[in-house]
Amino acid sequence: MFESYKTSIEKYCSEMGIDVPIGFERRAAGRFAAIDLDKSPPRLIAITWSKEAEVVSYLQTLESADRITILDFKDCCQMTFSGKTSLHRSTPLAG
Repeated sequence: MFESYKTSIEKYCSEMGIDVPIGFERRAAGRFAAIDLDKSPPRLIAITWSKEAEVVSYLQTLESADRITILDFKDCCQMTFSGKTSLHRSTPLAG
């Protein structure tokens, strides 16, 4: 399962022009991935997560989480962060 997420994430990033950091291939990939929109081109954050709570925990540590897009590769959708304690399903993934 984790290998299929990795393949899906890499394919999505390639199609959308998102930079994949060196070393991403060294770790198992969870269903949730994050894209840093402050980078040019946008850049995949090397850590992925298996649980929404882990993503929320990560986003709560950031000063500006609004520049991060969360993608759910199991349900094939973007997620929005409430700014507090939860994620909400948003638009379907393009590509």
